[in-house]
Amino acid sequence: MVERDVSAVADAVKDLFEDSRYADLTISCGERKWRVHKAVVCMRCEYLARNYEDLKPKGNTIELVNEYPNTVAAMLRFLYTNDFDDEIHLDDELEGFQQLAMNIGVYVVADKYQLDDLADLAKDKFSVRRSKAECNAPDFREAIRLTQAYGDDIAYDSWTLETFRDKLLERVMAERESLLDDEDFRVRYFDSIVRCSSSRKDCSARKEETTQKEGGMAGHGLPVPSS
Repeated sequence: MVERDVSAVADAVKDLFEDSRYADLTISCGERKWRVHKAVVCMRCEYLARNYEDLKPKGNTIELVNEYPNTVAAMLRFLYTNDFDDEIHLDDELEGFQQLAMNIGVYVVADKYQLDDLADLAKDKFSVRRSKAECNAPDFREAIRLTQAYGDDIAYDSWTLETFRDKLLERVMAERESLLDDEDFRVRYFDSIVRCSSSRKDCSARKEETTQKEGGMAGHGLPVPSS
């Protein structure tokens, strides 16, 4: 009986995310706005509760700046449902976020707003998507770009972002033979991903080994593509 009652309450809270009739707060990001409930978002997110007055400069609206709207939407959905769907915005041409990049972006927002459970969920979803992603796909390239962009900002958890880069690099190195003929990928993305400090030593070792055995490309650790 108790479990059924708890489940009913949880379902009711989930339904509130799509029901703005009793909402008492607006959160905006870019051109998007969400009508939410202070009792939910402030209870679930201590950062919002602690900084509520400072974050509400205009009436009853909190404006979150310097964020991707899609990742804010995922964060708010998580506050109500304890989950987020990394496929919801696959067709959003404005941001181009697909699964890998979406999960990195959600992790960054979770880290900023101190939502450890959301950060862990984003990492888990990233791992699942990474295992299925094609290295030369647009989503994979965007994921590399995001780890570099966020990693250069000291406001974010650089250790975890380097872990994301390590995971991406593992896939790149495993499939490097099929990527050699793509000069754009090699120059724009491979060079970027090896900047992560935790991977640099491994890449250097691979570079020396490849260069000694096959004759390599300086600075890449990859064998020279055949002409």
